[in-house]
Amino acid sequence: MATPDMTKVAVLEGKVTGAIFVAPVTTPLPTDATTALPAAYKCLGFTSDDGIVITEDGSTKQLRVWEGRTVVRNKRTEYNEQIKFTPVECNEDVAKFTWGDDKVSVDASGNLTIKHHGGDVEPVHTVIEAVPFAGAVARYCAKTQLTERGDVAGNGEDYAGRELTLDCLGVEGVTMTEYIAFTSAAPVAAVASSKGGN
Repeated sequence: MATPDMTKVAVLEGKVTGAIFVAPVTTPLPTDATTALPAAYKCLGFTSDDGIVITEDGSTKQLRVWEGRTVVRNKRTEYNEQIKFTPVECNEDVAKFTWGDDKVSVDASGNLTIKHHGGDVEPVHTVIEAVPFAGAVARYCAKTQLTERGDVAGNGEDYAGRELTLDCLGVEGVTMTEYIAFTSAAPVAAVASSKGGN
């Protein structure tokens, strides 16, 4: 049995080089925590200090028998996993992720035109890169579809970014894959050795 290790208490922080990446679903999802992402993955820039929230929700049906009215089995009938975060940069990649590629245009000077709409946005592959503790990196990988855009705060004090809600779409029954890699060896405790004599 493993003993408790305070150095492995996880507190997720986004990687300073970028934490949330998206790509068309034709681009493969990663299969580990460290291999470089294909060039098709676009970084969505900085995220608000609320970070990311990954939630799971579902419902279960209790199957009972007539004799005794006791529960003999629980059967999962619904399951949903979601990711929420707030991108705070105003750029082409964030706009296209939020509204869809065909609703965003960029002119020769780099100016954006963004057409708001109530239709669906195409699914994408989403990768979140984080640091759970010193000497480790983590990746959360999923096929996602944006399902909700939050409000924009225009009060001159708060971020004007929208909180985005993504549904994780099941691929062969799996809604998300999490990879954790230990990038440095755990410290080895020094052991004093006594040899008779000087």
